[in-house]
Amino acid sequence: MPLSWSAATLPPVVAEVQFKGNDVIQQTALQAAVAGAAVGVPFQEERFRQILDMSVRPLYEARSRIQVKFPRITAERAADVSGLRVTVEVEEGPPFDLGAVTVQPTVIDSDALLKAGRFKPGEPADFEAINAGIERMRTMVRRQGYLQAKAATERKINEAKKTVDVHVRIDPGERYTFGKLTVQGLDIQTEPVIRRIWTMKPGQPFNPEYPDFFLERVRQDGLFDNLGKTKATVKIDEESKTADVTLEFAGETSAAPLRKIR
Repeated sequence: MPLSWSAATLPPVVAEVQFKGNDVIQQTALQAAVAGAAVGVPFQEERFRQILDMSVRPLYEARSRIQVKFPRITAERAADVSGLRVTVEVEEGPPFDLGAVTVQPTVIDSDALLKAGRFKPGEPADFEAINAGIERMRTMVRRQGYLQAKAATERKINEAKKTVDVHVRIDPGERYTFGKLTVQGLDIQTEPVIRRIWTMKPGQPFNPEYPDFFLERVRQDGLFDNLGKTKATVKIDEESKTADVTLEFAGETSAAPLRKIR
C-alpha cells in the first residue's frame, strides 16, 4: 500500500536509498551521488526525481548511457532506521558513441571553437567530457569581452547507429571593453612599473581572466620582495559596458621594493 500522510504533517524523511537494475555504476556510487540532497529530506517523488536528474543522470551520461530512465520509485518505512527506504528502478539503456559536433556560427571562428572543445567523434559519448569542452568554448568567447556568453546544446540521436550528434549554440551577448586601471598599495616608483607591464589597453575587449593571471605572473616572476596578499577587483558598468580593474598590493612593508622584471 502506498504511503500517505495528512495535509497537516510533513511527509516522512528519506533514511536510505537503494537502486535496482544498475550494472554500469555500482550501488555505492549511486547512493553517494544522492545522499547529500536526498537523505534526511522529506520524500516527495517529483523533487526526488529532480535529484536523480541532477546527480545520477550525469553519472550515466559520463558513461555514454544517455537514455537512462528511472521508471519506478517506491518508498516504504524502513524497518531498522527512522524514515523511509526509497527504491529506485534503473533502466540504464545502451551505450552511444559521439557523432558529429557542430557549432552555430558566432563571434569566433567555428573551427577554432571546435578545436578548443577537443571533442572525440566516434568514441563513447562521455557527456562529462563533452560538457567540459563546451565550457572551454564558452570561456574562449568570454575572453573576447563577451562576459555574459551562454551555451546551449541540442542532441540528435540515431537509434540505428547508436550515435548522438551534438549541436552547440553560443549566445555571446553584448561585448564589454576595458575601462581604467587603478593600482593601490605601491609607491610612486613601483606603481609605474605595474602600469607599464599591464598590457590591456582602454577600449580593448575585456578578458575577465587577465587581472588574476597578471597578478599571478607578478608573483611568479618575483617582481617584488616581501609581497603579501594581492587582489584584483573588477567593477562592471552595465550602461557603458566597460570593466574597470583595481589591483591591490600588500607586503611586510608599506612599499615592497622592486626586484626584477621579465
